[in-house]
Amino acid sequence: MVIDPWGTVVSRAGNREEIVYARIDLEYEKKVRTMVPSLKNRREDVYLALDKNV
Repeated sequence: MVIDPWGTVVSRAGNREEIVYARIDLEYEKKVRTMVPSLKNRREDVYLALDKNV
């Protein structure tokens, strides 16, 4: 399944194992990232701690 940043399903597989293709608008993706800058809130300092507990 391919889902856009707002949760809309862009492409969906059937009930079997499949490869799903979808066109991705990179300009739209950039625009959404400026509207919802969730990557700016990531905590890279906890990645190592999470890795140790796996």
